[in-house]
Amino acid sequence: MKRTLFTVFAILIILHTATSQGFIGKKETSVFKKEADQLIDRIKQRGLLNAHILVAQKDQIVYERQVGFADLDQKTPFSMDTKFRIGSITKCFTAISFLQLQEKGKIDVMDPVAKYLPDFPNGEDITLHHLLSHTSGLARDVRFDFSSPITVDGLLEKADLKTSRFEPGSKMSYSNVGYLVLTKIFEKVTGQRIEQYFQKNIMAPLGMKDTGLEKPDVQYANFATGYKLDADEQGILSIQEADPIFHEVYRGVGALYSTPQDLLSFVRALGSSEILSEASWKKMFEGYGRAGNGLDYGYGMFVYQDEEELKLNHSGRINGFRVGFLYNPKQDLSILFSGNHDLAERDDILFNFDRILSNEAFKMPVDRKYRSLPNKKIKKVLGRYKAEDFEFEIKMIGDQLVVVSHGDPPTPLLPADPNIFYALYYDLVLSFEYEGGGPNSGEWNYRGQGVKFKKIE
Repeated sequence: MKRTLFTVFAILIILHTATSQGFIGKKETSVFKKEADQLIDRIKQRGLLNAHILVAQKDQIVYERQVGFADLDQKTPFSMDTKFRIGSITKCFTAISFLQLQEKGKIDVMDPVAKYLPDFPNGEDITLHHLLSHTSGLARDVRFDFSSPITVDGLLEKADLKTSRFEPGSKMSYSNVGYLVLTKIFEKVTGQRIEQYFQKNIMAPLGMKDTGLEKPDVQYANFATGYKLDADEQGILSIQEADPIFHEVYRGVGALYSTPQDLLSFVRALGSSEILSEASWKKMFEGYGRAGNGLDYGYGMFVYQDEEELKLNHSGRINGFRVGFLYNPKQDLSILFSGNHDLAERDDILFNFDRILSNEAFKMPVDRKYRSLPNKKIKKVLGRYKAEDFEFEIKMIGDQLVVVSHGDPPTPLLPADPNIFYALYYDLVLSFEYEGGGPNSGEWNYRGQGVKFKKIE
C-alpha cells in the first residue's frame, strides 16, 4: 500500500513538473523562448528590425517581443493595440468574401471573368478561381506610385491585361492585378464597396474593432509610423519616414490596417469560424499552385502540410510596413509579426519560429564574409534584369550598391566576390554569369529558392 501511494505521489510530481514547465507546440517553453530570443538578436544585428512579435497558444500569449518602437522619434512602444498597415493580408478578406457570395448563390468561383466583365481580355478563359488562386497568368503589378488618388477603373487602364504570362490554371504566379480585377467584380455584383462588406460580414462577427481601410485624410490613434531606407538630400542611405500613399484603390488587394490583437482574433478564426461553412474553408485552404519554399496557394492564403498538420500563412508588404502570420489550426498556435520598417525581416522569423515550435532544426542567419571591390568591378553589375515573374534594378545611391525590386525600397548589396553579392538585410543572394565581358545573366536566390534572370538594359 505504501509503495502504491509512493508511486502515485511520484507520478503526480512528474505531471506537475511537466505542466509547470509547459510546452509551446512541441517545444518546451523555456527552450523555445531562449532559441527565439537568440534568433531575433542575431537578426537585430543587421540593424533594421523594428517590430512587435508574438506567439499565442489558443488565446494566451506565450511569447512576446518588441524590437524598436512604434515611433522612433517619440520612442513610443508597441502594444497589442498598435495599428499597422497589413498590406496583402487584405487578400484573405477578399477571398473569404467571395466564398461567402458563393454560399449565398450570387457567384460561382468557376465562373469566367467575362460573365461579369464582358470586354475583359481573355475573359472566357480566366475564371474567378484563377484570380483567387493567382493562377490567371495576369501581370503581378501595375506601375503606379500611389502618390495621388486613382479609381479601380483608372488603375486597371494602366495595367497590362492583354498579355498572359501563361495558360490560366497551368501554374501559380502572384498577381496584385488579379485581386484588383476581383475588387471590381465584387463591387459590381454586390453594389457596395468591398471594405464596407468586410466590416459587416467579417470584422464585426469576429470582434475586430481596430481593423479597416486606411484613408489618407484620417488621423488614427495608435498608428505606428512606417519607415524606409532611402537616399537623403545628400544622396546617402538613411532611415526615413515612409511616404504617405493614396492606396484606397487597393481596398481588396492590400490597403487594410489592423492591430496584433485583431489579427490574432482573425487568424484564430481561420477554418473554425461560422463566417464560412466547413466546405468553403476547405476550398480556401486547398493548394492550387506551387508557390515555392514548400508552399502552395489556396484562395487568399498560402498553405502547406507539415507532418500531416495543415499550416496557413500570409504576409503583407506596403510602404513602411511588413506584417505576417503563420497559423497551425490543429494546435491553435499563432505566430504574428508586425513590423513598421520596409526591410524588417519578417519571413526569417515566422518560418524559423515555426521550425523551433515543431522541434525541428532552424536556420540561424550566418555572418557573411564580404570583400571590398574596386568601383570598376562593382559597376559592371549595374542595370535592369528580368526573371520570369518580376524585374529588378541594380544601381548606385551615393557610393552604395543597391537592388530595387517588388516595390521594395533600395536594399544595400555587398560583394562576396565579383560574381556573388549578398543583400545586407535579408536572405538574398545574387549570382552573376559573365558573357562577353559583362554579367548578362545569373540567379536570384531568396531563402534558398533560386530563379534565373537575364539583363535587359
